[in-house]
Amino acid sequence: MLTNRVERDRHDPCRKGGPTMAPSLINWGEGEARAWGERTHVARHDLDGLDLFARKGIARIIDAMPRSAVHAYTMGDDPCDGATWRRGDVADLTGLQLLDIVDQGRLWLNIVGAGHHVPELGAIVDELYGEVSSTVGDAWSTLKATLLVSSPSAQVFYHADNQPNALWHIRGEKKVFVYPCREPYVSVRQLDSIAAGYADEQLPYDPAWDASAEVIDLQPGEVAWWPQNSPHRVVNAPGEPSVSLSVEHRTTASTRTERRQRADFHLRRTFGLTPPPGKWLDPVTLVAGSALAKVAPKQRARNERAVSFVVDPEAEGGVKSLA
Repeated sequence: MLTNRVERDRHDPCRKGGPTMAPSLINWGEGEARAWGERTHVARHDLDGLDLFARKGIARIIDAMPRSAVHAYTMGDDPCDGATWRRGDVADLTGLQLLDIVDQGRLWLNIVGAGHHVPELGAIVDELYGEVSSTVGDAWSTLKATLLVSSPSAQVFYHADNQPNALWHIRGEKKVFVYPCREPYVSVRQLDSIAAGYADEQLPYDPAWDASAEVIDLQPGEVAWWPQNSPHRVVNAPGEPSVSLSVEHRTTASTRTERRQRADFHLRRTFGLTPPPGKWLDPVTLVAGSALAKVAPKQRARNERAVSFVVDPEAEGGVKSLA
């Protein structure tokens, strides 16, 4: 039985402000400022009320994207069988056609870099994170917005992201399991390999770990975040497709963590050195590891899944496997 439920933001739900105030996308308080980047937390937002995130708006976003940025995936039912996570090709289907297939199929669409390709969405993300920054006191070196559109009961397998992100939920319901960022849930070496690009973000999963997970039952109009590198997995509720906006927010601190992990990986790989987790052996090692990380080409192992199906409205689940 899962008991580690994440507390909701109990800030005033009337988030639009008084009559003399401009509408805002969030209205957070000190609780959000303290939790941001430090612990798993759920807060409120108003993105779900914007026309851009209605069905026609989402279809318009998809149609504005280059086909190479609309990544389609399918998967099996077993959360332990990450090998069933497969990459597909959306061909020349329109946004509305893809949404119809998602409604009835078993697909997960990652619409990558949507804020860059759709200026209206980019402006919303900039406005949103301007409000977040003024509340939490953080600043971003880069923001990367990916629109997630997925079928009822679809899932994303157990994995750890390299950079911190927030999951802004817009439609449907989903359950997010967040696990401690330590062994046995994830090792330092695994995180170093992910940062260096030599390993996929997907990790081995043991269902027994669910007893230690923080569980978020995410509803429309809610946003969830968790500490950088925390392993997690996501399962959509049945009955309704799911729409979320995942925004990776790279900061000076998160970039420093990534560089240290990459340096640790190359020190271990090149010289057999094993720096203590999160620490450097000495300043010379720091310089050597950083230099190795800079000159070593960053691999793209996690992005190299071969396309194994085509999204097809006539195929079962919308998935037509390639021979």
